[in-house]
This record gives sequence, C-alpha cells and structure tokens, in this order.
Amino acid sequence: MCTSSVVEVVFMTFQELQTGDYFRIPGISPSYVYRKTSDGFCSLNENLQPIRPHTSVRKLTGAELIEYPSFITLSRV
Repeated sequence: MCTSSVVEVVFMTFQELQTGDYFRIPGISPSYVYRKTSDGFCSLNENLQPIRPHTSVRKLTGAELIEYPSFITLSRV
C-alpha cells in the first residue's frame, strides 16, 4: 500500500493576498519569507519593502508556517 500526499502550489499576485499573509516570491531564496503589510509594501526581517501589485507570489500554507516558525518572528513589523 502506497500513500502519498499531494501538495498543491498556488501562485497568485501580491494584490490578491490579504494584509498579514506570509508568502514567498518565485525565484528568490526559499529562506526569504515575506509578510504583506499594506497594498504596496511587504516586510522582510522587519524591513518594509515596496512591491508591485502584480508580482507573482506563493502564499504560505498553515503547515509551512508551523514548519518554519522562525520566519514569522523574523518578518513581523
């Protein structure tokens, strides 16, 4: 008997995220976890950074947030 889990990776634009959502940007190091702070800004290690609304992002799942709690602490504003 073989059991396997399927992980669905969903890409969206930055503007589709809700404020407070954690995300990654494709092509950027997976160790960089960002948090949406407003419609035009995100945070990385407590530093606000501008971001374009149509930037492609991958929202982190609850399981990923549990797996990497240190990112949440590092990226809070």
